[in-house]
This record gives sequence, C-alpha cells and structure tokens, in this order.
Amino acid sequence: MRITAKGITETNKHLQEMVARVKSLKPAMEAGALDIKKLVDDAFYKSIDPNTGTAWQPLAESTIKKRRQGSSKPLIDTGRLRGSIATKAGDKSITYGTNVVYGGPHQFGTKKIPQRRFLPTDFSTGPASATAQKIVRRILNYITKGVAK
Repeated sequence: MRITAKGITETNKHLQEMVARVKSLKPAMEAGALDIKKLVDDAFYKSIDPNTGTAWQPLAESTIKKRRQGSSKPLIDTGRLRGSIATKAGDKSITYGTNVVYGGPHQFGTKKIPQRRFLPTDFSTGPASATAQKIVRRILNYITKGVAK
C-alpha cells in the first residue's frame, strides 16, 4: 500500500506567502484606519458614544446661544474637532486621535463639561465592537488571501 499526498508544493507556497504577509499587516491596517475614521465620523453625525452607542448629553440652552452657527448638535459648531481626527496605520497597529486641545475635556469630561466620548476606547461593545470585528476580518483576509477586504 502507498499513500501519496498531493498539493504539498502548492500548500507550502501558500503558507510561505501567509508568513510573509504576517510580518507587515499594513494594507489591512490602512483599511482598518479608515474603518475607525468612519466610526468616529458616525459618532459625530449621530451624536453618540462610539463605544456604547448611547446618545451624548444635549447642550444647555445657554451653550447653544453662544455658538457661532447656533447649532444644538453637541461637539459640532465650527467642525474643527471633527475635522482634526487623524488615523495612522503601522505594520501591526492603528493610531488615532486629535491634536485639538479641547478634545480631551470633551472625551473625558470635567466638572463643567459632560463627557461626550467621540473616540473609541472600548472595542468590546456597541458600534466600536462591530468596527473591531470588521478590522479582524480584514486582517484574516489579508493574511490568508492577500486582500484587505
């Protein structure tokens, strides 16, 4: 009796290609960075916490009266904060944030400013969880198929 394994050469080649892709996941990370940017944009558009999906606390009437555009939408008056969100993809990571100084007080809250998280910090629930799952799928597709879809 004899048993012959077929396709070993092709399988080995495929495995070597996957090993090479694991060294730099940048194509998948670049697509993932866009996913995070969209998550943050959606949070601003819907006025929700990207971690939980809960609505941001509405603005006080006194705050609305002081705004340049008269908008009652939290965190959107000039669009500076929303427009400052940047993402950067590395070989195995995604960095994101803002350089606008008043972003921190809004993200974390203060005695006078209610917390209105606009950046995801917890990817285990809500909209952020769905984004994290999408990024994981992109990484797996990139490793196994060479495509970051």
